[in-house]
Amino acid sequence: LNKLDVIVGVELNVSCPNTNHDDSVEHIVQMTNLAVNRSRHPVILKLSYDQPWVECVKRLDGVVAAFDLINSVAWKTAGEGPSPLRQYGLVGGVSGPRIKRFAREALAKWSEAVPRHAVRSPVISGGGIDSYAEVKERFKMGANAVSFGTIFITRPWLPNQIAAKWRNRFGS
Repeated sequence: LNKLDVIVGVELNVSCPNTNHDDSVEHIVQMTNLAVNRSRHPVILKLSYDQPWVECVKRLDGVVAAFDLINSVAWKTAGEGPSPLRQYGLVGGVSGPRIKRFAREALAKWSEAVPRHAVRSPVISGGGIDSYAEVKERFKMGANAVSFGTIFITRPWLPNQIAAKWRNRFGS
């Protein structure tokens, strides 16, 4: 990727609930440091609600260009009953509006864990953002940016409408 000038950043997603991987803080810190040290591009670290993300944020603040909180929530955490992927030996994850409360909780915990005046790596809040009001709420809660995901599948026109409304109200 270092040879590609069209890339402006790399998101390191260490949070897929369908892979068997080490979710320890030490492993995540080690992988992230490796990516940051080998990439000439800014690295954004994407974490899951089901990981020890608070400790990861504390350890990696200032190391990564930004944090993306949160990715999908493990099926068992979201309280959705048995996962339909269980028959394939997978845990499965939940995304979209059903994880909004987890995303808001993660953002609130981040605000408590890292004093705002001390933050060096901004936080991108994702997970369940499905309206202009939700974007405003995430910024009010302390997010530096927001990300859209599942909404591009369910209502692909809506992110552009939300962004246009934001630009009309606040500029770029």
